[in-house]
Amino acid sequence: MKNIIALIIYFTLLVIIYGCASFTPGSLNITSAISTPGSIVKDSIGLIIREISPRESKRIFDCDIYSKGYIPLSIALSNRSNSAIDFIPDSISPHENVDKVLSATDYLPIGRLIAWSIPWIINIMIHQPIYYGIAWPIFGLIDMSKASHANDDRADYFYSVLIKRSVLQSGQDIQGVIFVRKNYPKPLQIILLKNGNKFVFDIIPIK
Repeated sequence: MKNIIALIIYFTLLVIIYGCASFTPGSLNITSAISTPGSIVKDSIGLIIREISPRESKRIFDCDIYSKGYIPLSIALSNRSNSAIDFIPDSISPHENVDKVLSATDYLPIGRLIAWSIPWIINIMIHQPIYYGIAWPIFGLIDMSKASHANDDRADYFYSVLIKRSVLQSGQDIQGVIFVRKNYPKPLQIILLKNGNKFVFDIIPIK
C-alpha cells in the first residue's frame, strides 16, 4: 500500500514538474510601422520595434524565454518611399542566433525518459521482478518521442516568425521577431541600404 501511495505521489509530482511534452504556439500581433504610436518614420520609411512582454512571450512561444536570459523583439518595417530598401537583420549588433534560444528552451527528451523510469529502476535495485513498474519507462519513451516532436515544432515556428533579410519594394511591409540578451544596449542601430547608401535608424524599443 505504501509503495502504491509513493508511486502516486511521484507520478503527481512528475506531471506537475514536467507536464506533457507539447508545443502550442500563439499568434504574433500585427503592428503597423506607419500608424502605430511609437513608430519612427524617416524619408517615408517606417520602423517600430517593441519588446514582447514575458506574459505575451510565453503565450506566443509556449515557453519561458525570459528565464533563459533572452528577450523577443517584434520588428515592423514599412517602405513608402519610391526606392527599394535592403533590410539586414544581422546588422542589429546585439541580436542572438535563434539556434541559441531554441537550445536554451528545448525539452530534454532523454532526461524525460530517465525521470519517468526512476520507479522502475528503484524496483530493480530492491530486487523486485524486472516486470514490476515496466510501464514507467514505456511512459517515458512515449514522452521522449513527444518531446522530440515538440522541439521540432518549436524550431519550425521560431524560424517562421523570425524576421529575415528582405529587399522591400515601394509599398511593401514586413514584420517578424529577433531575439536579444537581457540588458541589451539601447538604442538599437538599424542599418538599411537605400540606393546603395546606408540609411540608419537609432531606436529604443517600446514596451
